[in-house]
Amino acid sequence: MGIRSLIDGGKTAVKKAVARFPIVIILSAAAAMLTVYMTEKSMYAWEQGISRFIVVLCLGIPLYLCIYVILERINKENHKEKYLYHGLGTLMLILYWRFVYTDASMVIVIRHIGLILILILCFLVIPYIKREENFELYIIQILSRLFITAIYAVVLQIGISAILVTLNYLLEVRIKFELYYYTWLLIVGIFAPCFFLGGIPKKGEVLSKEHYPKGLKVLMLYIIMPLISIYTMILYLYFGKIIITSKWPEGLVSHLVLWYGVISAGTLFLISKLRDTNKWADIYFKVFPGAILPLMVMMFVSIGIRIGDYGVTENRYFVVALGIWVSGTMIYLAIARKKKFIILPISLAVIMLISVCGPFSSYSISVRSQNKRFSDILKKNDMISDGSIVKSSKELSEMDKQDISSILHYFERNHALSQVKYLPKDFHFKDMKGILGFEDIEGYAYSANRFFYFGAEEGFTKIDITGYDYMFQGASYSGGGNRYGEGINADYRQQERKFVLNRDGEEIYSKAMEEYAQKLVEEYGLDNNSIKGIVKEIIFEDENDKVKIKFIFKSMSGEAVSGTNDIQNVDCEFIVLVKMK
Repeated sequence: MGIRSLIDGGKTAVKKAVARFPIVIILSAAAAMLTVYMTEKSMYAWEQGISRFIVVLCLGIPLYLCIYVILERINKENHKEKYLYHGLGTLMLILYWRFVYTDASMVIVIRHIGLILILILCFLVIPYIKREENFELYIIQILSRLFITAIYAVVLQIGISAILVTLNYLLEVRIKFELYYYTWLLIVGIFAPCFFLGGIPKKGEVLSKEHYPKGLKVLMLYIIMPLISIYTMILYLYFGKIIITSKWPEGLVSHLVLWYGVISAGTLFLISKLRDTNKWADIYFKVFPGAILPLMVMMFVSIGIRIGDYGVTENRYFVVALGIWVSGTMIYLAIARKKKFIILPISLAVIMLISVCGPFSSYSISVRSQNKRFSDILKKNDMISDGSIVKSSKELSEMDKQDISSILHYFERNHALSQVKYLPKDFHFKDMKGILGFEDIEGYAYSANRFFYFGAEEGFTKIDITGYDYMFQGASYSGGGNRYGEGINADYRQQERKFVLNRDGEEIYSKAMEEYAQKLVEEYGLDNNSIKGIVKEIIFEDENDKVKIKFIFKSMSGEAVSGTNDIQNVDCEFIVLVKMK
């Protein structure tokens, strides 16, 4: 295949994608270009809601893919009906942006990722519902197209980067480093979706075993399947060691078995069409589902020990949920006579939906579990009276202190301290001694420091310099000094996080940024993640006998030492107005 045919094939794919999935291409391109715009303007996350808008656009991509394949499936060619479906999709995104994705907390971000994955699975199965024949070949075609798209995107990026480097070094054309990043964003956001979607099989397109890629066949039969077989034998040896020593595993082994199980399920799916022509694939398919089940039992026992000791968290919930899917898949493949492989992605989508939404989601179960642990410890030490916490009459064990500290830090990191049962609504870690009778145990399990971010809505767009003599700009990521006439020199010292003003070599003013960060934390608190940290303006004024100073901050972030509101590691971007006296 020559270069000309490759180019022609790429053009054809782009035309097909734009004609078949126009709104998807628009959403993807908009997300890429808005990301470039946000980066070019040095905007921090969530400033002016642009980052939040980009995230919602990314959800719209798989949502509209589902809408298009639904319309193809039900043969809706009437424009009014198409507009109705498109309008419903747009309304869903607007409601999601307004009421669901309101900040970037852990719960909301994971739920968002889960919804995207669910919509992708729906996009894959919708064309083959009630007509499962050759569904595996359809998925293989999509995976192959995705792999080819990734190769093309990487090669295109390498080629463009080489051109930019050549222009920079040989012709001395000044090339901004960010241009390489912008190029990649546009490739991923515009070229890759067009090329990928242009190769998606259409409704009615006949697929046969001849469509199975030879390269994938070699990869599965002679590389992946032997490696999985060896890995299985190693796990069985480890299983035998457990039986002999009577010491059950904890921690990492559950993840090792789980991902081995997920990869194995994918392998069985991909080799299903090779069973009729390859004896090794047929034997493997018959034996492996039953062989993996004892190992999955080992995984459940391992994670069960962890849950018994420390309760349910989101990570442990997802391990159990995915383990249930893998085990169910293997049992189905082992006992079902007529296997419908479309059940695999459908069942996975259902489990994912339950995991991220509703009363049985990972978040709801985890909050209840950790609250139960907290309540059990308090009750054991007689620390509950009339529905409130009281200090124990006896010294708590070190283990109980560690468990209470870890539970509270879990809620602070992943949820909110206000969700902890029996805890006062205005609780802070500095209050632990007075309320629980002991200090927070720092360094247990996780770093206890809390991070904060404040961004000004107006930023540097409106600056009134009336009455001031000089204007300096500074940022923690750049540092350096600004020199003006009359011996005036302004400097931001990165190591000290301090702004310093000199006149004729004499320091006439200095200010540590921690002081202003402290004032923001005292005014707005530390529970200000994402959009909650956006304030109208961040302006501070100061003066001494030599100068009058006005600081206008675009953003300020840092961390507070655990158990206190003491500030450290402040990063900021600001403008300083100076009036000499």
